[in-house]
Amino acid sequence: MGTLSHSKMLSENLSGVPAQPTSASVGATPRNSSGAVAAGPPQVERNPERNVYFGETHQHTSWSFDAYIFGNHITGPADSYKYWKGETIKHPLGHDIKIDTPLDWGGVTDHSEYSGVVRLSNDPSSPLSKMPIAQKLIVRQPSDIQKSISGWAKA
Repeated sequence: MGTLSHSKMLSENLSGVPAQPTSASVGATPRNSSGAVAAGPPQVERNPERNVYFGETHQHTSWSFDAYIFGNHITGPADSYKYWKGETIKHPLGHDIKIDTPLDWGGVTDHSEYSGVVRLSNDPSSPLSKMPIAQKLIVRQPSDIQKSISGWAKA
């Protein structure tokens, strides 16, 4: 994977087009010495305010074992997306929540280990919940958290 130098990152806008220096000619049509329109990349006006985007860098859903064992039994990645867009979702405690200003971007960062396994182990309609190993992952009350963590260590 290639890397960009700090100065290269600062000299390009989000579309990868090189930023133009600030001068009276920014935005003007480039011309050669004879006055004809010069060939080359189109001139891009500089965005002096730069674009700022707001988002969520780290969010777990009930698919992550830690979020599940600490009470998030209902939200999944699709709920996160709906919430970020400004739609109403159910909070893990059961009430409706809605963000006032939708986000520009977001990232669900559920753990890859046991992804969805604890949730499915606790769902009686899931075939996984019928397996013996699933019994060690059932969380119904706070005291089950330690039992579940010990169960993972022995699994």
